[in-house]
Amino acid sequence: ESGPSHAQALLTPLGVDRPGRRGPVRPQQAQTCEMIRHCFVLLLLLAHAVRGNMSPRVPAPASSGRPGQVLKDEADALHQRGELKGAVEAYRGALARFDESEEPSALSLGHRCRLSTALCLIKLGELRPAIVECTMIVNGKPRAGPALRCRGLYQRARVLRRCGRPHEAVRDLECATRLASRSGSRAVPAADQAKFSTLMDALRGELEAGTLLVDEVLPDDEVPPAYFEGEDEAGWGEAS
Repeated sequence: ESGPSHAQALLTPLGVDRPGRRGPVRPQQAQTCEMIRHCFVLLLLLAHAVRGNMSPRVPAPASSGRPGQVLKDEADALHQRGELKGAVEAYRGALARFDESEEPSALSLGHRCRLSTALCLIKLGELRPAIVECTMIVNGKPRAGPALRCRGLYQRARVLRRCGRPHEAVRDLECATRLASRSGSRAVPAADQAKFSTLMDALRGELEAGTLLVDEVLPDDEVPPAYFEGEDEAGWGEAS
């Protein structure tokens, strides 16, 4: 047979219970060995506890349980640093929070997230998804305020221009101009209205000269619906 194990040797450092030991065991020796056994057991338990605490944990999703405003602020910071894909993900996480919220400001903040998402997508060259985001601002329910709708129309016109749809782009700019005119400068800033006019002039010049540059062709079945202006607009109150 093999000799005593290493563990057994640790448990009986003073020779207690070791086969072949001669001579009586003194009470003081037995008490000391019992204390060593207890310490050894405690060390084993402590090692298991430490090993359990050091085991890998699965992190929670970045947006899990976090307020929409916090996610939006983080998305804005990512956008400013040029980390566009991360910003898109963060904006969409914030939008999901705002969609679940019943706070009065949630609607406006949600549409702002959509607009910022569209801007990031345009910079990334993802033009078709950008059109979808803009259309949700322009025609979505509940309705966004006039300034956000005008900005959605303007950004959609920019994308339609790049997708070889200049006439639809002009249509959106005309709608934005009429909406801004009816809403007044307090609702739609004059700087925004100047952008509409500048892009409109550029588009008309390109159409006349035949110099329109197309980055991506948009199929007929993906052309967004026209902005519908016939609904009651008496409830518009948000400036942006």
